[in-house]
Amino acid sequence: DPIKVSLEDGSAVWLNRHSQLKYPKHFGADKREVFLDGEAYFEVKKESARPFFVHFDKSEVKVLGTTFNVKSFSHETDRYVTLLVGIVNVKHKEREVNMAPGEEIHIDKSGETKKYKADLAISMAWREKVFQFQQAPLTEVTAAIKRWYGVDIQIPDKQLHRRRVTIRINQREKLYAVLSALTESVGLKYKREGEGVVISK
Repeated sequence: DPIKVSLEDGSAVWLNRHSQLKYPKHFGADKREVFLDGEAYFEVKKESARPFFVHFDKSEVKVLGTTFNVKSFSHETDRYVTLLVGIVNVKHKEREVNMAPGEEIHIDKSGETKKYKADLAISMAWREKVFQFQQAPLTEVTAAIKRWYGVDIQIPDKQLHRRRVTIRINQREKLYAVLSALTESVGLKYKREGEGVVISK
């Protein structure tokens, strides 16, 4: 279940499963900084004299007071920042992008940054314990399932990795019910192998 973390400035953070947040007991006088590996939903208390920074991978989000979501797992290649309320500035290496509410930024493994209108129902589905994807690559979906259930999922045929998936499944379902729904939706099959699962044609 998501874990709520209360910070000393009155801000609140909800962490998704297998996520880590590093933060000090007390923030400094001129800024507030936290470090994220994973996915988290932030409600940051406004303090114009002390901006709030979220550091993840080679990127950072700078805010004064706002509500937003960051997804950045160290073992996955894609990073996402979704803004719900307020204004944030996202910096990746030397590039900076300002965001408005309802926008999402995607940073891929090459460092390319794209900003677009967010589908908030999909971006925030994890807080309702739902897997929800719209035309997402199969590997993105299996990464989420792997993370949630702690199971290894292999797709040996690399041509299947980018197959697009549109699906909505409750995370309270048992693993094999989720795998059946997923593979049936894209015309594939799965089989158990040892402690893991293999997906194929």
